[in-house]
Amino acid sequence: MIKLNLEFFWNEEIKPFLENKKVLLILDGLDELHDNSPFLKIVKVLKTERIPTLISSRPHAIKNINASNPQERIVEVAGFLDEDIENYIRFYWGEKNRTQAQIIIDQIKEHSTLWNTVHVPVLLNALCGIISEQKTQNQDIYLLLQDFKSLTNVYQFMEHALLERAYRQEKGIDSLKGQSLAAKKEIVRNPRTGYGIERHILAHLAFRSFMENQLIIPDKMLEDILKDEKNISVEQHGTFRRKLLNLGVLKLVGSSQENVTDQQYEFFTFNFTRILCCLLFHLGHV
Repeated sequence: MIKLNLEFFWNEEIKPFLENKKVLLILDGLDELHDNSPFLKIVKVLKTERIPTLISSRPHAIKNINASNPQERIVEVAGFLDEDIENYIRFYWGEKNRTQAQIIIDQIKEHSTLWNTVHVPVLLNALCGIISEQKTQNQDIYLLLQDFKSLTNVYQFMEHALLERAYRQEKGIDSLKGQSLAAKKEIVRNPRTGYGIERHILAHLAFRSFMENQLIIPDKMLEDILKDEKNISVEQHGTFRRKLLNLGVLKLVGSSQENVTDQQYEFFTFNFTRILCCLLFHLGHV
């Protein structure tokens, strides 16, 4: 990691804009800073000089930020309440599966990290989808949720669920029937039987887009990575574009363009970018 000289960065990159132009500064993820982080000095400067700023944070990290003048506002973007989570899970599984729904509720509550995570509605929906995709029996729910020790684990399972769905669509609904979770992972991630090559391409794409600060990915970036992939020919590039999109990890930005070189892509969620970057490190390519 590059150690950032905060004073130099502020004076050379930020301050000239503040002096010469009308700007809105956005500080995302204040809660990710430790209490002694030098970046917290920025918040004090912004408040003192009344520079237009939008700060995002989890509630616990803004205890020292008070709205000290009429132009300042603290707005809470509320997620689900505890009872909302329980009601959603019961509704998701329906009246016929109330026993399973209650087991899921009880097990999620035992994992404090997971319980805090599912207060975000879209993540609760993703978790329910993962459990549903695994066709998990009541006695296996506890073992499945043991793997969800962090948000990273949740997104890893989301990726696996997407790979499984794509595999069943391609090979048949019963193609993974009777297989253990470990066996399913091996099948869908294997380059010969599943999507090992596609994951390798996505990992390189995630890392390059991250390094070049491009959340919206031009087709040229994808094309360059496809050219570097030794296991596919130029004639297969179009096929692999379709395969990557069918996995659900990557999606088109806007409508499909008649000229493929005009197309742009983005990952379904930025967290997939992080997970796939880690995959690249794991494979030893960075």
